[in-house]
Amino acid sequence: MTTARAAHTATLLPNGKVLIAGGMIGNGSFLASAELYDRSTRRFTATASMHTARVGHSAVLLSNGRVLVVGGGRGTDRALAEIYDGVTGQWKDAGQIQGTLMSVLADGTLLLGGGNDSTGQLRSTGTYDPGTGRFTPSGNVSAQLYGPATRLNDGRVLVAGGEDESRIFGEAQLYDPATRRWTNTGKLQVARDKHAATLLPDGRVLIIGGADKRGWRGQMTSTELYDPSTGSFSAGASMISSRFKLHASVATLPTGQVLVAGGSTTVELYDPASRTFLEVPGSLDEPRFFSTATTLRDGSVLIVGGYTRGTIASAERAWVYRP
Repeated sequence: MTTARAAHTATLLPNGKVLIAGGMIGNGSFLASAELYDRSTRRFTATASMHTARVGHSAVLLSNGRVLVVGGGRGTDRALAEIYDGVTGQWKDAGQIQGTLMSVLADGTLLLGGGNDSTGQLRSTGTYDPGTGRFTPSGNVSAQLYGPATRLNDGRVLVAGGEDESRIFGEAQLYDPATRRWTNTGKLQVARDKHAATLLPDGRVLIIGGADKRGWRGQMTSTELYDPSTGSFSAGASMISSRFKLHASVATLPTGQVLVAGGSTTVELYDPASRTFLEVPGSLDEPRFFSTATTLRDGSVLIVGGYTRGTIASAERAWVYRP
């Protein structure tokens, strides 16, 4: 890339390019810069910078082909959202949107969590309509869940696991857009944080890796499967490598297989048919944390950035997985 970065976003645009925005180059050093990856030339080029630096933010492709970026800002710009126009290559302010993006609902509204009530509690949630700019409260989750959110085939959203200042969570909850309420569902077999979750072709959710309260020393190889029909979790296949800080570096292929690229020098494929992980030939230079993996139009996957343990000096590197 033109800039080393981790904890950024990567969004596939309608023209086939990938917009890479924000991130960090070190603790306290956040980025407003953005760039584009062109699959036809295999090159990165700079595009206009965001109006505010962001790290750990979210980006979503809207129905009009533009990209809305939410969260991750600092200071007075903390709640400022922005929209990128791929035609003009420019950003414009999208107003104040409190909270972080959890999921895009079936009707195109955004499910947001955190900082949306008078107390600023992270438990509060709400929905935001990009078309009208209207925010509607949606109640509180019963625990401060920070795990990844996954939209199920029936439109509900699963959030499982996470961490607060005192413990790692094993609880899971479902948000139902029809009732605008959260309800408890099942419990992870292993409490975990900084894990990934992805929807499988059969409608189940694969929970991947993460860590226990030991953090770096508690990285996991285990996975779990959530079945919406029973509301329960069951043990899944073990990965070959332990991984955490990989929520954005998991990509679903057109075949239904799941590519897992973060947290290790190796890359693995999960096959839902055989329920096993296979190691992909080749490797990354070092384990990559808070990198991104984006499935391109031709079925290949772009793996971008991420820091290595103790440094971000080489986080401008990128790789392509070819099926």
